[in-house]
Amino acid sequence: MSRKPGTVLHLVVREPWFSMIRDGVKLEEYREDKPYWQTRLIVQRDDQLPGSYKLLYGGNIIGGVSHNMYQVMRGYDFVEFRNGYRPDSPRVRFKTPRVRYDFGKPEWGGDPYTIYFVITWGERVPIK
Repeated sequence: MSRKPGTVLHLVVREPWFSMIRDGVKLEEYREDKPYWQTRLIVQRDDQLPGSYKLLYGGNIIGGVSHNMYQVMRGYDFVEFRNGYRPDSPRVRFKTPRVRYDFGKPEWGGDPYTIYFVITWGERVPIK
Protein backbone atom coordinates (compact mmCIF):
# COMPACT_ATOMS: atom_id res chain seq x y z
CA MET A 1 0.00 0.00 0.00
CA SER A 2 1.43 3.36 -0.88
CA ARG A 3 0.99 6.72 0.76
CA LYS A 4 0.31 9.86 -1.23
CA PRO A 5 3.06 12.47 -0.89
CA GLY A 6 1.99 15.52 1.05
CA THR A 7 -0.26 13.69 3.51
CA VAL A 8 -1.64 15.96 6.23
CA LEU A 9 -2.74 15.13 9.76
CA HIS A 10 -5.60 17.55 10.45
CA LEU A 11 -6.19 18.53 14.09
CA VAL A 12 -8.78 20.95 15.46
CA VAL A 13 -7.67 22.84 18.58
CA ARG A 14 -9.34 25.50 20.72
CA GLU A 15 -7.97 28.70 22.14
CA PRO A 16 -5.67 29.36 23.90
CA TRP A 17 -3.90 26.26 22.53
CA PHE A 18 -4.17 27.33 18.89
CA SER A 19 -2.50 30.70 19.52
CA MET A 20 0.21 29.05 21.62
CA ILE A 21 0.96 26.58 18.80
CA ARG A 22 0.88 29.31 16.15
CA ASP A 23 3.24 31.49 18.21
CA GLY A 24 5.70 28.65 18.92
CA VAL A 25 4.97 28.48 22.67
CA LYS A 26 3.22 25.10 22.77
CA LEU A 27 5.44 22.45 21.21
CA GLU A 28 3.29 19.33 21.50
CA GLU A 29 -0.37 18.38 21.18
CA TYR A 30 -2.16 15.55 23.00
CA ARG A 31 -4.71 13.02 21.86
CA GLU A 32 -6.19 10.27 24.03
CA ASP A 33 -5.17 6.67 23.41
CA LYS A 34 -8.61 5.63 22.21
CA PRO A 35 -9.78 3.68 19.13
CA TYR A 36 -10.52 6.80 17.06
CA TRP A 37 -6.97 8.14 17.40
CA GLN A 38 -5.42 4.67 17.14
CA THR A 39 -6.94 4.29 13.67
CA ARG A 40 -5.60 7.71 12.61
CA LEU A 41 -2.12 7.39 14.12
CA ILE A 42 -1.25 3.67 14.02
CA VAL A 43 -0.95 1.57 10.86
CA GLN A 44 -3.86 -0.88 11.03
CA ARG A 45 -2.62 -3.42 8.48
CA ASP A 46 0.26 -5.84 8.29
CA ASP A 47 1.85 -3.93 5.41
CA GLN A 48 3.92 -0.92 6.38
CA LEU A 49 3.27 2.38 4.70
CA PRO A 50 6.26 4.35 3.39
CA GLY A 51 7.26 6.95 5.96
CA SER A 52 5.87 4.95 8.89
CA TYR A 53 8.02 4.18 11.91
CA LYS A 54 7.97 1.83 14.88
CA LEU A 55 7.22 2.95 18.41
CA LEU A 56 7.44 0.88 21.59
CA TYR A 57 4.02 0.80 23.22
CA GLY A 58 3.72 -0.42 26.78
CA GLY A 59 0.12 0.50 27.48
CA ASN A 60 -1.58 -2.63 26.20
CA ILE A 61 -2.88 -4.31 29.36
CA ILE A 62 -4.26 -7.81 28.88
CA GLY A 63 -5.44 -9.77 31.90
CA GLY A 64 -3.92 -7.21 34.26
CA VAL A 65 -0.42 -7.63 32.76
CA SER A 66 1.24 -4.91 30.68
CA HIS A 67 2.56 -6.26 27.38
CA ASN A 68 5.22 -4.24 25.59
CA MET A 69 4.91 -4.30 21.83
CA TYR A 70 5.89 -2.27 18.82
CA GLN A 71 3.27 -0.23 17.03
CA VAL A 72 3.85 0.98 13.50
CA MET A 73 2.95 4.66 13.45
CA ARG A 74 1.54 6.31 10.35
CA GLY A 75 3.89 8.70 8.62
CA TYR A 76 2.46 12.12 7.82
CA ASP A 77 4.29 14.85 5.91
CA PHE A 78 2.48 17.72 7.63
CA VAL A 79 0.29 18.48 10.64
CA GLU A 80 -2.28 21.22 10.22
CA PHE A 81 -3.96 22.82 13.21
CA ARG A 82 -7.29 24.56 12.75
CA ASN A 83 -9.01 26.79 15.30
CA GLY A 84 -12.59 25.60 14.83
CA TYR A 85 -14.66 23.71 12.29
CA ARG A 86 -15.66 26.51 9.93
CA PRO A 87 -14.09 26.52 6.47
CA ASP A 88 -12.61 29.97 7.13
CA SER A 89 -11.18 29.08 10.57
CA PRO A 90 -7.55 30.13 11.14
CA ARG A 91 -5.05 27.41 10.26
CA VAL A 92 -1.34 26.79 10.67
CA ARG A 93 0.77 23.98 9.16
CA PHE A 94 4.06 22.37 10.20
CA LYS A 95 6.39 19.82 8.62
CA THR A 96 7.37 16.35 9.81
CA PRO A 97 4.95 15.50 12.63
CA ARG A 98 6.01 12.66 14.92
CA VAL A 99 3.97 10.75 17.47
CA ARG A 100 5.11 9.16 20.71
CA TYR A 101 3.47 7.83 23.86
CA ASP A 102 4.11 10.02 26.88
CA PHE A 103 2.53 11.84 29.82
CA GLY A 104 0.92 15.23 29.28
CA LYS A 105 2.16 18.57 30.54
CA PRO A 106 -0.42 20.63 32.47
CA GLU A 107 0.82 23.94 31.03
CA TRP A 108 -0.08 22.60 27.56
CA GLY A 109 -3.44 21.06 28.51
CA GLY A 110 -2.32 17.55 29.42
CA ASP A 111 -2.71 15.46 32.55
CA PRO A 112 0.66 14.49 34.09
CA TYR A 113 -0.82 11.11 35.13
CA THR A 114 -2.28 10.16 31.75
CA ILE A 115 -0.41 8.63 28.81
CA TYR A 116 -1.34 10.24 25.49
CA PHE A 117 -0.40 10.16 21.87
CA VAL A 118 1.95 13.15 21.95
CA ILE A 119 2.27 14.87 18.58
CA THR A 120 5.30 17.06 17.88
CA TRP A 121 6.31 18.84 14.69
CA GLY A 122 9.06 20.58 12.77
CA GLU A 123 9.19 23.99 11.13
CA ARG A 124 6.17 26.02 10.07
CA VAL A 125 5.29 26.01 6.36
CA PRO A 126 2.81 28.03 4.32
CA ILE A 127 -0.58 26.49 3.53
CA LYS A 128 -1.16 26.19 -0.21
